Amino acid sequence: MITDDYRDDIKILFDFLRNLGICFVILLSIPEIEKSAPSFLNCFYMKQVIMYFTFGIFLALYVLNIVWLFKSLKVKPEHKYRSFSFISSVIMIVIFTISIIGFSVINVWTALINA
Repeated sequence: MITDDYRDDIKILFDFLRNLGICFVILLSIPEIEKSAPSFLNCFYMKQVIMYFTFGIFLALYVLNIVWLFKSLKVKPEHKYRSFSFISSVIMIVIFTISIIGFSVINVWTALINA
């Protein structure tokens, strides 16, 4: 039978995915931030600072989201690494990280380099 803890873990996994989506929207907004910077930011270094600051925000939120995920899982079996919640969480982190890195390398890093 499915217990309340497993249902709560499923909700936590979907919350993790939502938060991960928010992180990646922040990451993918970097080229648009560079394009739409106000005229007083025509200084090359000011745009670079803003873009790297935005990337730092993404990185911090991404790491905090992963920490929150593993701290929030309610199913705590004797051997943590064999639980369904832990294994599915790791698989989701790996899949979404690889897919967004592949997409963002094209979009974000070209904007950071060409800025």
